[in-house]
Amino acid sequence: MLYGSVDKRNAENALLDIALELQTNELLIKDFGQLFFDNDKTEKKSKKS
Repeated sequence: MLYGSVDKRNAENALLDIALELQTNELLIKDFGQLFFDNDKTEKKSKKS
């Protein structure tokens, strides 16, 4: 995936939106597992391991 923006603030906001979508989209999680929660302090575990 590639995202470009001439404005740094817009790019930062877009990346936060993309990360949030990857963390919460049930269809993506179903296909790829939880990609962001992989430490012992969270209840969710990555299915990548």
